[in-house]
Amino acid sequence: GNLYFLDLEDPSSKIQTMLRKDLVSDTIFTLVKLLDIGDFVSIQGKVITSKTGETTVEASDLQIVTKSLRPLPDSWYGLKDVEERYRHRYIDMILNQEVREKIINRSKVVQKIREFLLQEGFLEVETPILEITASGALANPFLTHIKAYDMDLYLRICMGELWQKKLMVAGFEKTFEIGRAFRNEGVDREHNPEFTMMEYYYGYADYLKNMEMQERLMGFVVKEVTGDYKVKIDDQEINFQPPYSRKTFAQLIKEATNIDIDSFTDLKTMQKGMTDYGLKIDPKWGRGHLVDEFYKEYVRPNLIQPVFVTHHPRDLKPLAKADPNNPEYTQSFQLLANGFELSNNYSELNDPIDQAERFAKQSELDQAGDDETMTSDSEFVEALEYGMPPVSGTGIGIDRFVALITNSHHIREVIAFPLMKPKTSQFVIRQTKPSDQNYYPIIKDNPYFRISDSIKEKYPSVSVGLAIVRGVKIVKNNEQLSKQIEKELEMYAGLSRQQIGDFKEIASYRQMYHEMGVDWHSRMPSPEALLKRIIEGKGLYNINVCVDAYNLIVMRHRVSCGAFDLSKFDFPTELTIGLGGEKIDLLGKDGITDIKQSEVFYQDKSGPYNLDFNYRDAVRTAVTESTKDILINVDGVYDVTRSHVERTLKETLEIITKYCGGEIELAGIVIAK
Repeated sequence: GNLYFLDLEDPSSKIQTMLRKDLVSDTIFTLVKLLDIGDFVSIQGKVITSKTGETTVEASDLQIVTKSLRPLPDSWYGLKDVEERYRHRYIDMILNQEVREKIINRSKVVQKIREFLLQEGFLEVETPILEITASGALANPFLTHIKAYDMDLYLRICMGELWQKKLMVAGFEKTFEIGRAFRNEGVDREHNPEFTMMEYYYGYADYLKNMEMQERLMGFVVKEVTGDYKVKIDDQEINFQPPYSRKTFAQLIKEATNIDIDSFTDLKTMQKGMTDYGLKIDPKWGRGHLVDEFYKEYVRPNLIQPVFVTHHPRDLKPLAKADPNNPEYTQSFQLLANGFELSNNYSELNDPIDQAERFAKQSELDQAGDDETMTSDSEFVEALEYGMPPVSGTGIGIDRFVALITNSHHIREVIAFPLMKPKTSQFVIRQTKPSDQNYYPIIKDNPYFRISDSIKEKYPSVSVGLAIVRGVKIVKNNEQLSKQIEKELEMYAGLSRQQIGDFKEIASYRQMYHEMGVDWHSRMPSPEALLKRIIEGKGLYNINVCVDAYNLIVMRHRVSCGAFDLSKFDFPTELTIGLGGEKIDLLGKDGITDIKQSEVFYQDKSGPYNLDFNYRDAVRTAVTESTKDILINVDGVYDVTRSHVERTLKETLEIITKYCGGEIELAGIVIAK
């Protein structure tokens, strides 16, 4: 009762404090009883050695600097939940010395990278974070808007690659930048929406000279931060002492899977080879994207010791020089360790003609639906026309590098405050109930459309909105419609990828896709695909006024809808289920698509014209600016009821006739039962 012992701790150390009743005032001695773990205090006294031999401050005065209103937990109890640890990161750091050490080592890594590059004669520069064109990498950007100029801008997706190359054009020979980049993509153990990167550009060096310097850089940083070249990661010991092994991209795939990627003569044979091996593919992927996914699935996880993976396919590196010995590959390399990609590097392309052609190729892939493409930048091509010396460039992900050398299993562990989804969603899902009023009659017998018996048996809840509009005038753009679309896009501000599935309309289409045997992750129902574009900052497609108008209604109600050129049909049309082997020439696809058994599609006497409940239309019946008459289908199934279909059909007809004119000849609902 006459003696208290306290532990005082700050970032440097911990020390014991002793308060004796006969050495402090009664007020101070009483005050001690009110202290909680986490209080900030100031203590004065002399340093002594306690009877147990511990260095101790014998207090003569104590003041409370800050009183904690929420006492800290005295152990990990209450912070075992990983999500809670990240949400209350400051508590995590107080209670866990290992977490603090990781943040300290992160700072040391950045300091040592900067120290090394400055010693090598590099100049540290700053380049724009807000960009008119998000280029320099294959990634989805964040979109924002500047009020002063009334125009959209992007947050940068890399560390000023094209800007630093412009500095090379300007005569600078060695530059680097360390900062934050932003990509509107997935979150996993290797990816975070905002992350720290370092990029340097090394004038008059090729990829081979760059590899030699990068070995020295990585070895220097690892040894300076950890005290050794060797890093312990779980049961693996990774040795960063140079030199590192060098193997080509194709060679590693061959060694791991016995597949020779050069043996595939075209995209289709490659798709078959990768699918046969077990890879789940997206038909929209180009050759480069496809082989990269295969490499990431079957090769990269097994690369444990540091290795330079060289000579990536040309499609994967649109800014890299082609290898003169094999122009389908590039003078490129990546540093891999423990399955992590630590750096991305290449001899920079400095031929403006070749660069313009590669940008054009990336645009073609984007139009075909590949979501990992690079945006063209005509100003950069113009800069290259003034001449850029030979340059080798490097990008290093700081978060991944720090995670690796600190034995962290997720990059969130080395980010002080990682972005977390709020416990309470900031986006309120608006699921309005459609009116019970029937706008249109049930059409039982008509010369235009019917539902097959196979659909009636398997999907008795199906209802289809049917309409014909004649005399439309379709143009490319309409300013008033564009403004309406822009305004309605605001209602989805804050929508997350996960929340899309919470819409009952989306859930209904996903259920149907599942029953058809179609993977909705890779081939999304059209309402879901539109919403995904919106949260990625891409907005709606701009095809023509008719298509843009009904896409607005699809987005609004999340009900699938399509319009088709009436003159291209051989009636009647029918909604049916595939037997397997039917053929359709889809918009945005190379070659003919085989319809699988159990897939739902629309057809007329000439063949299929729409696949998977308006997932995608056929080229044959596409609405163009020469279309005069249109056929409209609206799709309902499960919780997308007749009322949902009627409301969507009504608003589709209203917006199309508003912007395209025309007279409604037929409007009604066809139901399965």
